[in-house]
Amino acid sequence: ICAVSRHSKKKIGRCFKFICQAANPAMNTVLTTDFMSRYCANLGLPLAVQFSLVWV
Repeated sequence: ICAVSRHSKKKIGRCFKFICQAANPAMNTVLTTDFMSRYCANLGLPLAVQFSLVWV
C-alpha cells in the first residue's frame, strides 16, 4: 500500500487508526449465525434445518 499510495507506513497507520475510531460504533462483530439463513437459503434447506444449525 505504501508503494502504491506514495505515503509513509506511519501516515497510513495513523489514518487507519482514525478511521477505526470514527467507525467503531458502526462496526459490529459478525457471528456465524448471522450467515446461517443465507447459506441455508442458497442450499435450499428447510427452516427446521436452519433452526437446528443455529442451535448447534
